[in-house]
Amino acid sequence: MHDLLEFFTLRDTIPLVLLIGLLQFVGSQMAGNNSTVLWWARGCAAAGFLLFAGLGIEAWRPTRAGDFLALGVRALLAMGTIHGLARVTVPAICFLHLHLWATPLKNQRAWAEERARQAAAEKDAREKAERERVERERLAEEVRRRQEEIARRPPPPNREELVAAAKQRHESILRTLESAGLDETELRAAREKAKQQYLRELDEAMR
Repeated sequence: MHDLLEFFTLRDTIPLVLLIGLLQFVGSQMAGNNSTVLWWARGCAAAGFLLFAGLGIEAWRPTRAGDFLALGVRALLAMGTIHGLARVTVPAICFLHLHLWATPLKNQRAWAEERARQAAAEKDAREKAERERVERERLAEEVRRRQEEIARRPPPPNREELVAAAKQRHESILRTLESAGLDETELRAAREKAKQQYLRELDEAMR
């Protein structure tokens, strides 16, 4: 630690100032006036100033104003050097963090989200296709059952069968009237009504 303190001496003030200027120039070319870089550089510089001053007081035990002035100047040189180093190293660290960690992680998350979306879309498509297949099968089954019911139905009676059925009903009605014990007037009226019904049925069968 003493060697590090002796690095910043007053006799090397000019080289240290030139070094600080070079670091500041390189840092400005690397990051410009990036607020994040400047914030970290100022924080590191302030911490370096306080640390150098504290270590210098502990190591040299200054007792005179001149000693404190010399220690302050050396602490300022240390602060400037640390500020310049921070302006150079922080952009490099940010660059490495961005391209080796943040961007790959972001891309990985984006790919994972895209794969999840594709999987969800494929699942929805499969479920939709399954529902459509089930619906087609249901409709096909309904059509098949309907066709089977139609096939099992007896064919509609033809004209001759309708005429025969009407004649049979008419004769059955007449026999019932004969055995009903009606007088001549009632029997004649009932026969006339049965005849009209019979004629209507014949008319419908002939259409």
